Amino acid sequence: MTWWLLVVVLPLLLLAQVTMTTRETLCDPGYYLTEQFQEGRSVRACRKCESGTFRSHPSAETSCVHCALCRDDQEVVTECSPTSDRQCQCKEGHFYCDSGSCTESCFRCKRCEGSTVLHPCNATRDTVCATESNPKPGTSSCSWPLLVVLALTLAFAINAFILIPCIRTILHNHSKKGNHGHINPGENKITAASGAQERGTGARGSSWGGASHLKHSYTHFLTRGPFMPLISGPPASGSRTHRT
Repeated sequence: MTWWLLVVVLPLLLLAQVTMTTRETLCDPGYYLTEQFQEGRSVRACRKCESGTFRSHPSAETSCVHCALCRDDQEVVTECSPTSDRQCQCKEGHFYCDSGSCTESCFRCKRCEGSTVLHPCNATRDTVCATESNPKPGTSSCSWPLLVVLALTLAFAINAFILIPCIRTILHNHSKKGNHGHINPGENKITAASGAQERGTGARGSSWGGASHLKHSYTHFLTRGPFMPLISGPPASGSRTHRT
């Protein structure tokens, strides 16, 4: 039975001793550990942090940490206490820069000259202005060239559909004037032995051929599109028959 007691009780005693020692060693937040010798033995005690120092966590340190001091470009947000450090922030009109490339921590806020303020300056962020690199939602810096191209394309299309039919009509009228009354010599040879009747018949055939050619040209003009060629050949020689 004795050895069972040793196995069970001894670990509990050791754990209690460690806990008591730890509790005696650690001091609460806002306190630091001191050690004094009285009557030849060491006496440990926790003392409160002096003014301007603090301890934010339980510790066995023998001193407290000095509170931070705000710079000239900063202002105090929260004063130092035995359990917390002093909190500082940039003064109004400045913002804090925590980047390693910043030579200073507080910078003067940017002013938006002639542009809209998207985000005002605060203690941790500079002013964001609506510039070309930050366009307003719904707008685009490349929209006006597209409008110019569309306008030029539309103007060209309108001019094409107006001018081309006019030019085609002028050319067609000029072609009609040049072909009016034209008689193909190869198709209207009159021999001396034909007589007056054959000459009259040849004259009527020539007149009929000219009228047929004008009718064919007009029909050809109406049926072709605005971009088709305008010049058409004379009617086939087989379209007329000569009586002998």
